[in-house]
Amino acid sequence: MKKKENSENKRHVEVILVVPLGVDPRIFLWGIHSIKDYLSKTCKFASIRLWDFRNDTFYEELNKHYSMSLSKLFLSMKEHQMNTFFGVTTSPYIFMGLAAGAGDDFFKIARLYKWLRPSCSRDLRVLKKKVDEHIIQKIGNYIKENQDAKRVWAFSVYDYTLFFSLHIARLIKQNDPKASVIFGGDYFNFQNAKEIIKGKRIKTDNGIPDVDGIVVGYGEEVMREIVSQQRNGTSLSTFQLEGFINDAYLQNPHSRTEVNTPKFYEKLPTEPIVSYARKDRSGEIRVLSQRGCSWGKCIFCTQIDKERFYPISVDHLIQNIQNEIKNHTGKDSPLRITFDSDENSIDMFIDFIKYFNTIEDPGMRFDITLWIQVKSFRKKVAEALAQIDSKKIRVLLKLNFESLNDETLRNMRKGHSPLQAIEAAKSGQDSGHSFITNYFTHFPLETDESVEREVKILKRVAHLFMPPKGEGVFFPYFSNNRDGIYQEQDKYMVKIRRRRGDSWLKSIFGIDLPFSQWSHYYDERPKTGYHGRYGLLTWTLYKIIKTSDARYRPLQRAKMNWPIPKLRLKRRAASFGIFLQLNALIIFSYFLLLPFGKRKFFRQRTHLFKYLTKVTDTPITGTDSEGALQASCRPKARMISKMAHVRPSHFFLQDNSLKKEYNGPEKKENWTRELHSNELRVLRYLYWTRKRSKVVETFKNEISEQEITEIINRHINLGTVVQFKDLLLSVVNDPGYWK
Repeated sequence: MKKKENSENKRHVEVILVVPLGVDPRIFLWGIHSIKDYLSKTCKFASIRLWDFRNDTFYEELNKHYSMSLSKLFLSMKEHQMNTFFGVTTSPYIFMGLAAGAGDDFFKIARLYKWLRPSCSRDLRVLKKKVDEHIIQKIGNYIKENQDAKRVWAFSVYDYTLFFSLHIARLIKQNDPKASVIFGGDYFNFQNAKEIIKGKRIKTDNGIPDVDGIVVGYGEEVMREIVSQQRNGTSLSTFQLEGFINDAYLQNPHSRTEVNTPKFYEKLPTEPIVSYARKDRSGEIRVLSQRGCSWGKCIFCTQIDKERFYPISVDHLIQNIQNEIKNHTGKDSPLRITFDSDENSIDMFIDFIKYFNTIEDPGMRFDITLWIQVKSFRKKVAEALAQIDSKKIRVLLKLNFESLNDETLRNMRKGHSPLQAIEAAKSGQDSGHSFITNYFTHFPLETDESVEREVKILKRVAHLFMPPKGEGVFFPYFSNNRDGIYQEQDKYMVKIRRRRGDSWLKSIFGIDLPFSQWSHYYDERPKTGYHGRYGLLTWTLYKIIKTSDARYRPLQRAKMNWPIPKLRLKRRAASFGIFLQLNALIIFSYFLLLPFGKRKFFRQRTHLFKYLTKVTDTPITGTDSEGALQASCRPKARMISKMAHVRPSHFFLQDNSLKKEYNGPEKKENWTRELHSNELRVLRYLYWTRKRSKVVETFKNEISEQEITEIINRHINLGTVVQFKDLLLSVVNDPGYWK
C-alpha cells in the first residue's frame, strides 16, 4: 500500500499559472481563470495554483523607492512608440520589468545612456538584484511546498510583458531545471512563437531551454493534454500537439497554419464547463458571453480566434450572475457589471435587459457596460434601452464604430455605414444611456474627398461625443502583422516600420522577430498636389500633439512622483516648444496653400484637426497625492485647449420646439424655434436613416413634395440633418421620441 502511495506522489503534477509584472490590475484575465477552473475539473491528479505578480506589495514598495529612475526611464524611452492607444504602457511596472530583465545594460541596448545620470544606472542595478532575489525566493517556496511534483510554469504573456516573462523563465530554469515552462496568450501566433522558440539566447548556461513550448490559440484543451503528458513523464520539447510550438514542431512543422477547434468549445452553448460570470478584485462582476466574433472580417483585428465564434448559454450566464448578485453587500453604490466579450448578440442583450428589469430589490442599482457592433444595432435595441428605468440601470454601450469616414469603414470591412453609427449613438443617448467609441483619426486609402465628407459629418455630430452621454477615444491607426494593411502594403500605399522593441529582443535574448504583434507605425507615401502637402502637414501636427500627450497624460495614470523642480521646468519648456511648433506649422501651411486658392479645403482639414486636438487633449485635474505632477502638466493642457477649443453646439427637441445650445466659450445666446406640425413629423421620421425619395413617398398624401424638399434643405443647412449620398438622417437629440 505504501509503495502504491509513493508511486502516486511521483505522478503528481503541479501547474503554476503566472501573471507577470506589468499587467494592468483592471484587466480581467479570462484565459488564466478559465484554464485554472477547467484543469481543476478535468485533471484531478494535478494541483493548479496562481502566481499573480499584481498581488505582491513588494513591487509597490520598489516603485515608491525607485520612482525617480523609473520615471526617467519612462520619458527617455519615448513611450508613445509602444502600445499607448490602449494605455497599457502607462504602468511603471512595465519599466520595472524591463530594468529587472537587463539591469543598467538596458540603457546601452536601448541607446538611452545619454539621457540618464550614473545614479540611475546604480539604482537599476540594485533594483534588478532585489527583484531577482525576491523571484528566486518565491520559486524556492513553490518547490519546497511540493518537492516531488512535476511542475509546469505556464505564463499568460502580453507583448509588453514578454521581456520580463523571458527573464522569469530563465530564473525558473536555473532554480528548477526539471520543471517545464510554457507561454501562451493572445500575443502569440505561429510565426512569432516559432521565432521565440528559435531564439539563440533563451537557454541557461547548461543549455536548457528557458521556454519548452508556446500555446497558440485557445489553451484549455491544449493545457489539459500538456498536464497529462507531464504526468506520464513525457518531455514537452519532444512531443507534437495541435496548437503547441516546441522544438519538435520546428523539426517537423505542421502544414496547417491555424489551430483546430477544441472539443471544449463545441460544448460551450449547451454545457458550460466553468463559470463565465465572476467578481474581480474591485467587486465588479465580469461576464464573458462568448469566445470569438460572429463577424471576424475587420482587417485590423488581431484576435487569434478571428472568424471563430462560440456563444455561451444565456441561461447559464444569468444563473452565474444571480449567484454573484446574491453576495453583493454594498447596496449604497451601483453594482458594476461588464461584459468583456468584444461583441454581444442583440438577442442576448435584450434577454439580459429583461432579466435586470425583473429584479425587484428597490435598493439594487446596476451600471452595465457591454460591446455591441454597430452593424447589429437595430431599432429594437433602442426600444429595449428605452424600457429601462435609468435611475435603476445605467448602460454604457461600447459601439466602437472606429470612423465616420465611409471609405475607411469600407476599407477596414466594418460592415456598417457612418449613418448607422450615428443612429446607434444618438438613440442610445436619447433612451437615457451613454456610449463610448474608438475613433481612428487616420487610415490608409483615405482620399481627400472622403475626408471632406467626414469633416462635414463630424461638424454636425460632434455634440454626440461630449460627456457625460458620449465619449470618443481618438488615436491614429497602428498596423500589426496580421492585418490586411501589413499584408498588402502596396495596395494601401504604406511602408511598415519596425518597432524598437524588436531590436531589444534580439539584443537581450537573440530573438529575431521580423515584426511585432502590435503598434506598427507606418509612413504614408506622399501624394501629389496641394491636398497631399496639406494632409501631410495636418498629420504632422496631430502626431506632435499625440506624441506630447503620450509623454504627459500617462504619467498621471502611472502615478509617478516628480519631486525635482528642475524636471518640472523642463516639462514646461517642452510644452512651450510644442506650442510654438504647432503655431509655426499652422501659419506655414496656410501661406503654402494661398497660391493654390484652396482655403476651403484648408478650413475643412483644420476643423478636423482642431476637433481632434480638443477631444484628445483635456486639462488634467484631480486631488490625489500626485497633485504636484498634475499641476506641472496643466500649462501644456491649457495651451492646447485655448488654441483648439471648439465646443460644438447642441441641437435637441423638446415638445414641439427645436433648441440650440452653445457649449463653448463663444458669447452666443441659445435659441429656441417652434416647429410646425409638418416640419416636426418630417424631422422625427428622419430619426432613422431614410432615402430622400422614401420621405417624399411617405408623406405625399399629406405634405406637398415642394414643402418636404424645403424642410429637408432647411435642416441640412441648419446642421440638424446630415446627407450621405441619397440618404438622410436627423442628428438632433430627441429623448421624447421614445415616450
